[in-house]
Amino acid sequence: MSDPTEGDDLESTEPVASAVDETQRKRRESKIKRKQREDREFFRLVLASEAGRRFLWSILAECHTFETIFGSSPAGAPDPLASWLHLGEQQIGQRLYQLWHFREPKGVMDMLHENDPRFAEVVI
Repeated sequence: MSDPTEGDDLESTEPVASAVDETQRKRRESKIKRKQREDREFFRLVLASEAGRRFLWSILAECHTFETIFGSSPAGAPDPLASWLHLGEQQIGQRLYQLWHFREPKGVMDMLHENDPRFAEVVI
């Protein structure tokens, strides 16, 4: 190891979070709760409007969230790399759907009723 030179800072200028300091712990918890509340509010506002629900549905549709796509070459032969690509897209869509459903279930159900023909006849 080398010896510290005059220009090296041995101590950080930022305070280190203390696990035992009650005020710091409460401040960290309040930041986490504030972020969670803002996330819930964001999804509630987006899913409250028809345009927001339509936009989120278009993301799910582009990801082929509710369908399975198998990749094929131009000649029609199965292409495993393309199938893996489609599976990755589908998994992203499913993850987003689950996140949105967890945050705002009523708005997601409204989105499904408006855009998914399988839900068109279901009355809520």
